[in-house]
Amino acid sequence: MYKNRERKILWCVASKHEIIKIRQIANSIDKNSFMSIFNAREVYGEGFKKI
Repeated sequence: MYKNRERKILWCVASKHEIIKIRQIANSIDKNSFMSIFNAREVYGEGFKKI
């Protein structure tokens, strides 16, 4: 529910294999955490494709 309050957000790009561990970590820190997982067509920057 939208409450117009500031929230801390962690935005990350991860492989399919890393998502499982990220979900476990998020749940262990905050049982009410919210995640949105989607496929990225392309990722650019350090560790990925050069811009």
